[in-house]
Amino acid sequence: MDKEMRLKKYLQQRRQMEKAGNEGGLRRLEFGHHVWWLRTQHCRIKQEDVATQVGITRKQLSLIENGKSLPERDAVVGIADALKVDVNSLLKRAGYAVSPDLDEFDRDDVAREFFVALDESVSTADFILRTVTIWQKCRQEDFGISMNLGSHPLIL
Repeated sequence: MDKEMRLKKYLQQRRQMEKAGNEGGLRRLEFGHHVWWLRTQHCRIKQEDVATQVGITRKQLSLIENGKSLPERDAVVGIADALKVDVNSLLKRAGYAVSPDLDEFDRDDVAREFFVALDESVSTADFILRTVTIWQKCRQEDFGISMNLGSHPLIL
Protein backbone atom coordinates (compact mmCIF):
# COMPACT_ATOMS: atom_id res chain seq x y z
CA MET A 1 0.00 0.00 0.00
CA ASP A 2 1.45 3.36 -0.95
CA LYS A 3 1.92 6.24 1.48
CA GLU A 4 -1.11 8.26 0.34
CA MET A 5 -3.51 5.31 0.55
CA ARG A 6 -2.18 4.36 3.97
CA LEU A 7 -2.67 7.93 5.24
CA LYS A 8 -6.25 8.00 3.93
CA LYS A 9 -6.99 4.67 5.63
CA TYR A 10 -5.41 5.90 8.86
CA LEU A 11 -7.47 9.11 8.88
CA GLN A 12 -10.67 7.20 8.15
CA GLN A 13 -10.01 4.75 11.00
CA ARG A 14 -9.07 7.61 13.29
CA ARG A 15 -12.34 9.45 12.62
CA GLN A 16 -14.33 6.26 13.24
CA MET A 17 -12.58 5.63 16.56
CA GLU A 18 -12.95 9.25 17.68
CA LYS A 19 -16.66 9.15 16.82
CA ALA A 20 -17.09 5.88 18.74
CA GLY A 21 -15.08 7.18 21.71
CA ASN A 22 -12.67 4.25 21.40
CA GLU A 23 -9.68 5.71 23.27
CA GLY A 24 -7.76 2.41 23.46
CA GLY A 25 -8.18 1.76 19.76
CA LEU A 26 -7.23 5.33 18.96
CA ARG A 27 -4.04 5.06 21.05
CA ARG A 28 -3.10 1.79 19.27
CA LEU A 29 -3.85 3.31 15.87
CA GLU A 30 -1.88 6.52 16.48
CA PHE A 31 1.06 4.69 18.04
CA GLY A 32 1.15 2.17 15.19
CA HIS A 33 0.97 4.87 12.53
CA HIS A 34 3.78 6.77 14.23
CA VAL A 35 5.99 3.65 14.35
CA TRP A 36 5.20 2.93 10.69
CA TRP A 37 6.07 6.50 9.71
CA LEU A 38 9.33 6.46 11.69
CA ARG A 39 10.33 3.14 10.17
CA THR A 40 9.41 3.87 6.55
CA GLN A 41 9.90 7.61 6.17
CA HIS A 42 12.46 8.53 8.83
CA CYS A 43 14.73 5.47 9.12
CA ARG A 44 13.84 3.63 5.92
CA ILE A 45 14.42 0.28 7.54
CA LYS A 46 12.69 -3.02 6.73
CA GLN A 47 9.96 -4.29 9.02
CA GLU A 48 11.80 -7.58 9.45
CA ASP A 49 15.00 -5.81 10.52
CA VAL A 50 13.18 -3.81 13.22
CA ALA A 51 11.33 -6.91 14.43
CA THR A 52 14.59 -8.85 14.69
CA GLN A 53 16.27 -6.05 16.66
CA VAL A 54 13.28 -5.80 19.01
CA GLY A 55 12.93 -9.57 19.47
CA ILE A 56 9.40 -9.86 18.05
CA THR A 57 8.09 -11.38 14.84
CA ARG A 58 7.50 -9.38 11.68
CA LYS A 59 3.79 -10.23 12.01
CA GLN A 60 3.72 -8.76 15.54
CA LEU A 61 5.34 -5.56 14.25
CA SER A 62 2.81 -5.46 11.41
CA LEU A 63 -0.05 -5.72 13.93
CA ILE A 64 1.50 -2.87 15.93
CA GLU A 65 1.97 -0.66 12.86
CA ASN A 66 -1.60 -1.29 11.75
CA GLY A 67 -3.01 -0.31 15.14
CA LYS A 68 -4.23 -3.81 15.99
CA SER A 69 -1.87 -4.32 18.93
CA LEU A 70 -0.04 -2.18 21.46
CA PRO A 71 3.37 -3.62 22.39
CA GLU A 72 4.56 -4.38 25.90
CA ARG A 73 6.76 -1.74 27.52
CA ASP A 74 9.99 -3.67 26.79
CA ALA A 75 9.08 -3.92 23.11
CA VAL A 76 8.42 -0.15 22.96
CA VAL A 77 11.92 0.41 24.35
CA GLY A 78 13.30 -1.98 21.71
CA ILE A 79 11.39 -0.24 18.93
CA ALA A 80 12.73 3.14 20.07
CA ASP A 81 16.27 1.77 20.04
CA ALA A 82 15.84 0.16 16.62
CA LEU A 83 14.39 3.36 15.14
CA LYS A 84 16.88 5.58 16.99
CA VAL A 85 14.22 7.76 18.62
CA ASP A 86 13.73 9.01 22.17
CA VAL A 87 12.56 6.14 24.39
CA ASN A 88 10.54 8.36 26.75
CA SER A 89 8.68 10.02 23.90
CA LEU A 90 7.71 6.66 22.41
CA LEU A 91 6.72 5.26 25.82
CA LYS A 92 4.44 8.27 26.42
CA ARG A 93 2.95 7.92 22.95
CA ALA A 94 2.16 4.27 23.76
CA GLY A 95 0.49 5.32 27.00
CA TYR A 96 3.12 4.07 29.42
CA ALA A 97 4.14 6.10 32.45
CA VAL A 98 7.58 7.66 32.41
CA SER A 99 9.51 8.30 35.58
CA PRO A 100 9.11 11.99 36.59
CA ASP A 101 12.88 12.49 36.60
CA LEU A 102 12.99 11.31 32.98
CA ASP A 103 9.92 13.25 31.88
CA GLU A 104 11.62 16.56 31.20
CA PHE A 105 10.74 19.09 28.55
CA ASP A 106 13.08 18.67 25.61
CA ARG A 107 13.11 21.23 22.81
CA ASP A 108 14.65 18.65 20.48
CA ASP A 109 11.62 16.41 21.05
CA VAL A 110 9.32 19.34 20.32
CA ALA A 111 11.22 20.06 17.11
CA ARG A 112 10.97 16.39 16.08
CA GLU A 113 7.23 16.37 16.83
CA PHE A 114 6.79 19.54 14.79
CA PHE A 115 8.60 18.11 11.77
CA VAL A 116 6.72 14.81 12.09
CA ALA A 117 3.51 16.87 12.00
CA LEU A 118 4.81 18.74 8.98
CA ASP A 119 5.69 15.50 7.16
CA GLU A 120 2.67 13.41 8.18
CA SER A 121 -0.12 15.97 7.90
CA VAL A 122 -2.42 15.42 4.97
CA SER A 123 -4.14 18.80 5.12
CA THR A 124 -3.69 22.25 6.56
CA ALA A 125 -6.31 21.50 9.21
CA ASP A 126 -4.50 18.30 10.24
CA PHE A 127 -1.20 20.18 10.50
CA ILE A 128 -2.75 22.98 12.55
CA LEU A 129 -4.39 20.46 14.89
CA ARG A 130 -1.07 18.66 15.42
CA THR A 131 0.77 21.96 15.96
CA VAL A 132 -1.80 23.12 18.51
CA THR A 133 -1.36 19.82 20.35
CA ILE A 134 2.40 20.41 20.51
CA TRP A 135 1.83 23.98 21.70
CA GLN A 136 -0.61 22.84 24.39
CA LYS A 137 1.93 20.32 25.66
CA CYS A 138 4.60 23.02 25.93
CA ARG A 139 2.21 25.56 27.41
CA GLN A 140 0.95 23.03 29.91
CA GLU A 141 4.50 22.56 31.14
CA ASP A 142 4.70 26.34 31.53
CA PHE A 143 7.59 26.96 29.19
CA GLY A 144 6.07 29.96 27.48
CA ILE A 145 4.68 30.31 24.04
CA SER A 146 7.71 31.39 22.04
CA MET A 147 10.26 28.71 21.24
CA ASN A 148 13.36 28.67 19.12
CA LEU A 149 13.72 25.24 17.53
CA GLY A 150 17.28 25.48 16.32
CA SER A 151 17.38 27.13 12.92
CA HIS A 152 13.58 26.99 12.74
CA PRO A 153 12.00 29.65 14.98
CA LEU A 154 8.44 28.84 15.92
CA ILE A 155 6.28 31.62 17.30
CA LEU A 156 2.92 30.41 18.57
